[in-house]
Amino acid sequence: MKNYMFLFVGLIGILFGSCEKIKEATEIDIETELTTDIPVSAQNTVAIILKSENLAKDVFSFGGDATFSLADNNDLEEYINNIRNITSEAGGVVSFLGAVDGNKILTCMLKYGIQTSPDIEPAMITAFDISEELLANNGLIEYYSDLWTSILIQEIEANKDKVFLLELAGTSNYDIETTVKIKMPVTVSASPL
Repeated sequence: MKNYMFLFVGLIGILFGSCEKIKEATEIDIETELTTDIPVSAQNTVAIILKSENLAKDVFSFGGDATFSLADNNDLEEYINNIRNITSEAGGVVSFLGAVDGNKILTCMLKYGIQTSPDIEPAMITAFDISEELLANNGLIEYYSDLWTSILIQEIEANKDKVFLLELAGTSNYDIETTVKIKMPVTVSASPL
């Protein structure tokens, strides 16, 4: 009887070890972009005093928010429950659409929070806070950085099944009413089993 018990335990160990090896052997890498659109609009005119102690002209505060989930990505929807790893790749960008020459983003802050319950506002964490001017070029105002994307991707990987709230706020020199596109290139390792 003891021999059968050892044999049974040994077979169970081999079975579980083999399943993990099969999952590793069938693992695939998916190169995709995690994207979201945030509608933003000017909320009010802001009086900003310049270093010369003169009042700045045409300064508007803006804001907007959106939600994001891995399940929103068509490349990943069938693998959501089998994601093993998410790696941030170079090329993270925040793009303000519809800008014209002379438009500037004066300050910009992106915050994110993990929604654990629809009734409770999540604690917000700052992804980036820039105070340098971003200038319009070919109809876009863009901010390129991979520093903040890797931190946000780590949070997304740790909370694959959660919805993230994204809040964007800042100041501009124009009465902004546009869509801001956020793009984060990633490689996702998943097992179809």
